[in-house]
Amino acid sequence: MAENRDYQRNELVEIVGAYLILPSKGEGKIKIKDINESGLAFYCKPGGTCTEGDSIQVYFHITEKIKLPLSLKIVYSEKDSHGIRIGCEVSEAVTPAVTAFKDFARFINSLSLIY
Repeated sequence: MAENRDYQRNELVEIVGAYLILPSKGEGKIKIKDINESGLAFYCKPGGTCTEGDSIQVYFHITEKIKLPLSLKIVYSEKDSHGIRIGCEVSEAVTPAVTAFKDFARFINSLSLIY
């Protein structure tokens, strides 16, 4: 069941159209692979460098106009059949952006229970 829910959550993130921008790496839109209250996962673009332990500043876009500035810590980097999957934890700082991110992740998770 958890695997199916993960798939549904991933699909919902795509339907909503949320994505990341990593300004410091000069990368365009990055598709989010998974999301939960603790953080998110994405695939590093070919030639991109994401190192475990690094902290990165990103914009988490819910829409083109709604973006949340977040600090993420890379906790794992794993190669699979789709590329290099990067797992990140969201900062523990209590900011309006972090609160909104966690609320959004809870919303997606709630939808995955009924979708």
